[in-house]
Amino acid sequence: MASSAVDICNLSLGILEEQRIMSLTDASEPARLCNLHFEEARDFVLRLHPWNFAVSRASLSQNAEAPAFGYAYSFKLPTDPYCLRVLTINDPTRPPDWKVEGRNLLTDEPGVDLVYVARVQDVTIYDAGFVQALSHYLAWKLAKPLTGSRSEVDTRREEFFAVLRAARGVDGMEDVQNALPTSPFVIEQVS
Repeated sequence: MASSAVDICNLSLGILEEQRIMSLTDASEPARLCNLHFEEARDFVLRLHPWNFAVSRASLSQNAEAPAFGYAYSFKLPTDPYCLRVLTINDPTRPPDWKVEGRNLLTDEPGVDLVYVARVQDVTIYDAGFVQALSHYLAWKLAKPLTGSRSEVDTRREEFFAVLRAARGVDGMEDVQNALPTSPFVIEQVS
């Protein structure tokens, strides 16, 4: 398991067969690039899937001012932990109409119980599959500036998507699969 951002960056550098770093502030090009890309890459890969370790819940309070039009209520999205992606509000089997605008969630619901993907900065709780996906994504981002090879970029891109599929598949098996909401267009078969 990774114990620091440097560990994850070193996994990425190992994929590219580049020299390991000791710190994100080292005076080397790999360290500079890792420092530049790590946080953006982490947030991007977190947003790609509702990783079990990153899912959080919050009951939101209404903003004092309602939206100008379109919805009755506005709610400020959580900042601690920071909301990267809204998954569901209220009853996921009968989801109400909602929209994210800026850092606010707009809806006609007077109260909001939110399930969301949080920005998790503590790498020690990252799932092993997420660590692999993140390190492969970083390798893809670092391939061009560190190797100058377009074929290396293409290889790292393909590897990232393969690792992401596998990691998401395993992570998705760790909860009860919710039934899809019923639709008036689906006819139940009578036996």
